[in-house]
Amino acid sequence: MWACLLHTALPVWFAAEGGFLAPTAAAAWARHVDFVAETFGDLVEDWMPVNNPAGYAEKAYLRGTFPPGHTSQEEFLTVLQAVHQADFEAALRLRQSGKPTSTNEALMSLHPADDSAEAAGATALIDAVIWDTWLNLARTPRYEDAFDQYGFSYYFTAAVAGPRCHRRRNGHHGRAPVEWRGQLRMARRLHRSLRAVRPQPGPEAQRTHRAVLHPRLTAPDDDGPGLLPTARPYPRPRPYPSHPWSSRMSHRTGLVLDFGGVLTTPLLPAVLAFEQREGLAQGACIKALYMDAEGIRLTHELERGAITQTDWNEAAAPKLGVSPDNLMGRIFTDLRPERVMLDAAAAAKRAGIKVGILSNSVGLAPWDLYDGYELETLYHGVVISECHGMRKPEPELFEVMLKLLGLSAEECVFVDDTEEYVRAAEKLGFAGVHALQPEKTVSQLEDLLGVTLTDAG
Repeated sequence: MWACLLHTALPVWFAAEGGFLAPTAAAAWARHVDFVAETFGDLVEDWMPVNNPAGYAEKAYLRGTFPPGHTSQEEFLTVLQAVHQADFEAALRLRQSGKPTSTNEALMSLHPADDSAEAAGATALIDAVIWDTWLNLARTPRYEDAFDQYGFSYYFTAAVAGPRCHRRRNGHHGRAPVEWRGQLRMARRLHRSLRAVRPQPGPEAQRTHRAVLHPRLTAPDDDGPGLLPTARPYPRPRPYPSHPWSSRMSHRTGLVLDFGGVLTTPLLPAVLAFEQREGLAQGACIKALYMDAEGIRLTHELERGAITQTDWNEAAAPKLGVSPDNLMGRIFTDLRPERVMLDAAAAAKRAGIKVGILSNSVGLAPWDLYDGYELETLYHGVVISECHGMRKPEPELFEVMLKLLGLSAEECVFVDDTEEYVRAAEKLGFAGVHALQPEKTVSQLEDLLGVTLTDAG
């Protein structure tokens, strides 16, 4: 029997204390987990602490269809992060009983509803909210072994026309059959993201909305949106083996790297730290600059060099209610060099790989993101978007990079922390690597380039 600690609503006493918005939420949740484990542990075979954390946060604090019925974007972002962390913390506690733990993430397939910059920006942002908020936790040392398996619920694909405008293409519960191809896309993306096999135990007849992370997935019947696991049991998580054909592939000889978020530490923690220093609500920057059509337009113009960083600072500051003085520099002041990736890039160059930098600009003055990295000295080619009047994912900007390296796309690997740009590069012929965790990125690069990029080999 599986047991779930949070599905739809919180315990009354927990909600009365303020739920996941309360300063005492972590302690209250731990009490709830311990009580349930002590009371029902002998009856439970497997634990799923939280059902669809993102779905709960959205319905309870953004759409208002679950208790407490709020419709606040700031509260949604706060609760989303809190409930994901609660899921992982509960798994750590429950695994001490020796019984398996599983996630059940609410995932969906997104695509822009049209060719507008607003739709593309909103799609990328919502995708990051759905995926990165929990994947970033899964990759931390504290939580990397919290769950025995990762599962998901999938109900529909969505066309995104703006930050609050989704059109469902597939439904469930009588609206339309669930698209099994969409389920398979989600499973494969999850597989790539985690690079591990995390199977679901239990009898074959158990019908659930969770998908087992294994390539052999069966298409569901129309009577339910779940995927059935294969009956064969599998071991604990292990590194996903190289594809059998990888050894027969010719290795790539060029490496093109994004800068911010690849050769630096991740961008989002720096933004959140800025919000805290400025006394802003968590998520204020995302809402004002990346979920707002005018904010998206300003950023794209900055990336193309149509406006200066000072122009951007002056226009963005009123949206946040802060001083424009060196605003970009203040937002990203916590960024630091990502030594694992910098060392890997240097190792690739020593091994004879041509290495280039392809970065969407944030302006070069008054704050210079690239200062101190010696890009022109260390790499074979450097393309900063504003210097060419273009921005990723425009194909012409990739072509500028390829001409500098003297290589074709089919000879190169492209690495970026924005999946949209990775997919755009793959369409041109690059081998794409979505950079989410430095050590895993380096491992993927070693396979693609055929060279050792770490001292450990």
